[in-house]
Amino acid sequence: MESYIFKPFIFIVSLILSSSIKCLVDTENKLGYLFKRSSCASCKRQLKPFDLIPIFSFLFKRGRCSYCGSRIPFDIFLYEFFTASIIILYFVFEDIFV
Repeated sequence: MESYIFKPFIFIVSLILSSSIKCLVDTENKLGYLFKRSSCASCKRQLKPFDLIPIFSFLFKRGRCSYCGSRIPFDIFLYEFFTASIIILYFVFEDIFV
């Protein structure tokens, strides 16, 4: 598979998985997490797909819920940012790692 297709795909999938794992770790009802849609912790509204884009949705909305304006925990952004940083570093130094 071509690198210019494969690397962005791996990057996006890694961000989505890291965000999902972070939410799974933080939730109290682990089994219920697997079967329900993501929602705002304050207003309990279901989040739309645009609200679930890792890193970008946090930056575009300035760290606030689109519906009630409550602050989104900054640690979620940091978790996604550090995952992105690790993936980018891996791609940059891929020849050394492989």
